[in-house]
This record gives sequence, C-alpha cells and structure tokens, in this order.
Amino acid sequence: MGSELSFVSQSFSWIHWASSVLHRDLYRLRNSGLTDEECPGLSQNSLDNLGARLDTLDRVLKGRSYLLGQRPYFCDTALAVMVDEVERVVALADKWPHLNKWMERVKTQANWVKVVT
Repeated sequence: MGSELSFVSQSFSWIHWASSVLHRDLYRLRNSGLTDEECPGLSQNSLDNLGARLDTLDRVLKGRSYLLGQRPYFCDTALAVMVDEVERVVALADKWPHLNKWMERVKTQANWVKVVT
C-alpha cells in the first residue's frame, strides 16, 4: 500500500508540474502577444525558461525508461501530451536525448493516438 501511494503521489506531482510550470512557459512563449520590438528579449527569455525545464526533465529521465521507473504510468502520458506541444516549438533530439527517447517510448503505447487526437 505504501509504495502504491508513493507512486500515486509522485504521479500527481509530475502532472501538476506539467500543467503549471511547463504549460506556463510554453504559453508565454507562444502567446505573449508582444513583439521583440515591444519587449526585447521576451521570446528568448521564455525559450530559455522552457529549456531549463526540459534540462530538468532530461536529467530525471537519464537511466530511466519512464518517469517512475521501468514501466509507464498515467503521469508519463499526461506529461508527454505537454511535451508533444513543446516539440512543435523546439526540437528535442539533439539537446535532450533522454527526453527524446522517453517520448519515443511513450508514443509507442497503444492508446497514444487516441490521447493526442
């Protein structure tokens, strides 16, 4: 029971992180409504913040197949949906290899297509 509760707690922590921190940085990057002329450096600052979040996630995934170990949990799918949105803005493969491999694994799950469509 204790370890199951720990997995649930960790899963919710990852989902919260994705829906608040990662989503906020992506939203700012895509929807600031300001041009670089109106607010110099805003886009680069938003991109830097998003990159720092991806750095963190890449470090966490080093040596792991999934967020909580060797098998996928709901948090992997939930976070991957947000990272899929991030991939529309930045390429993952070169700078975040562990994150990229994790995304490849998550996208091979049977229900991935249903989740993102």
